[in-house]
Amino acid sequence: MVVPLFATKLKNEIVDELAGSLLATDGGYFSTVAAGLLAVAEGETFWSDESGPPTAYRKDAGVAVSIAGFATTAALAAPGGGGLITLGHTTLTSLKAAPITSLTYNLVGTAIDGSFSYQTADAPYVADDVNVIKQDDTALSVGAFVRNTVYYASRTASVAKIAAAKDDGSIVNIAGQSYRVDSTATGNASATNDLSINGLVPHGVATVMHYGGLNDGIVDCRNALVYATLNNGHVHFPAGDYKIGSTIDYGALNVSLSLQNPNIVLSGDGHELSNISYTGTGTMLIGGAASASGSYAQSLSIRGLQIHGTGAVGASTALTIGKFTTTSNGFAGCDSTQQLAYWEFTAPSVIEDCDIRFFKTGIQTKFGYSFTIRNNRFRNVNNALNIGGAATTGLISGNLIELCGIGIALTICTGITISDNAIQANYGGVDIYSYNWNSLIRIWNNYFEVSTKNFVQDGDSAGEFTSNNFDFYGNKTLEIDLKLVAQNFTFRNNRIKSFTSAGTNIERIIVGDNYDDDDDGLSLFTNYAGAGAAKIIVENSPIFYSQTYDPGSMLVNGVDSATVSVAGTKVGDRVDATFSNNSGGVQLYGTVTAAGSVQFYFWNPPWGSTVDLASGTLKIWVYP
Repeated sequence: MVVPLFATKLKNEIVDELAGSLLATDGGYFSTVAAGLLAVAEGETFWSDESGPPTAYRKDAGVAVSIAGFATTAALAAPGGGGLITLGHTTLTSLKAAPITSLTYNLVGTAIDGSFSYQTADAPYVADDVNVIKQDDTALSVGAFVRNTVYYASRTASVAKIAAAKDDGSIVNIAGQSYRVDSTATGNASATNDLSINGLVPHGVATVMHYGGLNDGIVDCRNALVYATLNNGHVHFPAGDYKIGSTIDYGALNVSLSLQNPNIVLSGDGHELSNISYTGTGTMLIGGAASASGSYAQSLSIRGLQIHGTGAVGASTALTIGKFTTTSNGFAGCDSTQQLAYWEFTAPSVIEDCDIRFFKTGIQTKFGYSFTIRNNRFRNVNNALNIGGAATTGLISGNLIELCGIGIALTICTGITISDNAIQANYGGVDIYSYNWNSLIRIWNNYFEVSTKNFVQDGDSAGEFTSNNFDFYGNKTLEIDLKLVAQNFTFRNNRIKSFTSAGTNIERIIVGDNYDDDDDGLSLFTNYAGAGAAKIIVENSPIFYSQTYDPGSMLVNGVDSATVSVAGTKVGDRVDATFSNNSGGVQLYGTVTAAGSVQFYFWNPPWGSTVDLASGTLKIWVYP
C-alpha cells in the first residue's frame, strides 16, 4: 500500500465529490507517446508529457487526426474526432494505482498529474484503489489531478522543498506521518535525521517514523529515536516491530551534538503491539550520571512497550552480584550480555506496563531518586532490576518477575519500597538479594514461589556496610537467609517457609505473628535456625481467651483453680490474666500446663480473710 505524502482524501471520498474533475487513463504514464502506443490496447488511454504539459491519449487506429494512431484530447474533442475522453465522474477502477520499481517521483518534484503508484519491491503491496490523494491543497476542480506518493530514498531534500512551498502552520504528511511547517525550526544542521533543519516539526505526538524509522523490524531505528527524543522528549512507537542496533548514550550525545532533553518519554500502543528489539552490544539506553561524560539530570519513562534483547533461553549465563552467583540452568535467565537501561533517575521517572525479556540486566540505577517501576513483566532476564549506586526513594510495585536469575538486587540504596509483586520461579538464583549498606527498605505484600531462594542478606564486613531498617510485612512463601551485616530487621505477618540467621554482625532481628507456609497458614512459624537464632527477638501477638467464671469461696491462703483449652499455646509461653470482679487482695496467675491447656489460679493471701468473689469475666492472654 502506498503511504500518502499529504494528509488528504482517500479515493472513495474523491470520487464521491468529483463532478467532471479528473482525467483518468487505463495505461498510466509513459515518458514517450511511442512507448504508450506499444503498451496499451486498442481503446485504452494513457498519459505522456513528451510534448510538453501532461496530455491524455487514447489508442484509436481509426482516428484520422492522430499521431501514429494516437488521438490527443483536443483532437478527440473536435467534431468527427472519433470520441471524447470524458471529464466526468470517474470510477474507482479507472483510478487504480500502477506499479513502479524505483522511488523517483515526489509531490513537489517530478510527479505527473494523474499518476499514482505502489512500489513493486515493497511486497505485499498490490493495486488496490485506496492510495489516491488530492494534489497539494488544491480545491477539487477540473485539473485537480491525483499524483503519486512514495517514500523517499533521501528524506531531508524532499522535506526541504515541501517546507519551502508551504506557509508556517500548514500541516503536511510525509510517509504517513503528520508534520507542521515551522520556519523557525532550525534543528541540528549536522544531523541528517533531524528533520527540523528543513523547517518541519512533528504534528501531535512525535513518533520514530517522523524521523525516518520504520516499524518493519528490519530498519535500524537508533538514529531516528535519538533525534526524536532530543527534539521532542515524548516519542511514540505505533504498533509494529522496531529494531535498535546500538547504544544511545545521552551524555555522549550532549558532548557530540550539544543537544539535551531532561525528560525522555517512550510510549507504545501496548506491550503486545509495539515491540522493540535491541540487537546491539552493551546497554541500549544510558542517561544521567550513568553516562561517562556529558551527563545531566534526566528522567526516563517507558510505557506500553515490549523490549527484548537477543539472549537465548536454555543455557543461562552465570551472573555474580556481590557474593552471590547464580547457577546456570535451562529454565531461568538467558545467555545475553546486554542491558536495557543504565540510568540516574530523576522525577518523574516511570517504567510501567512493559514486557522486558532476554537481557543480562533489565534496569540498573546509578544515583537517582523518585522513580517508579510498576506493572511490568520481566522474564528470562539474568537480573531484572539492579537498584543501587546510592539510589533513593523508589517504588517497585505490581510487577511479575519470573524465570530470572536474580530478581531484584539491592546494592547501596535507601528508601526503596518493594510491594505487591509476584516474584517467582527464579531458578538457580534469588528473588531479592541485598548486599552492603541498604537502609529503610520496605518489602510488603509480595508473592514468592518456587525459587531457589527468596531473600538473601549479605555484605563484606560490619560498620558502614551494615544493612539496616528492613521491614517485611504480609509476604507469602518467604525463605530468609541472613548471612552477614543485618541490623534492625522486622518480620511480621508473613507466611514463612524457612528462616536462617548466621549470627555474624546480625543484631536486633524482630519477628512476630509469622505463620508456617503450609496449606492453611494457621500455625505460628517457630523454626528459626542458624547460629543467630538465639538472638532473634520474638514478639508474637498474644493468644486471647475469655469466659464467664464464678470462683469458689477461698479461705486465707486458699486457692481456686481451673483449666481451660486455649488453642495454639505451648508449655513455656507467658500467661497474663485478669478478672472483672476481683477484690480483697486476691491474686490471679496462669500457666500453660500442656499444649493447648492453660491453668489459672485465684490465690487469697495469708494476711487477709475469707473471700467469695462474685461471678465475673475472666480474660487470659498467652504470649507464644
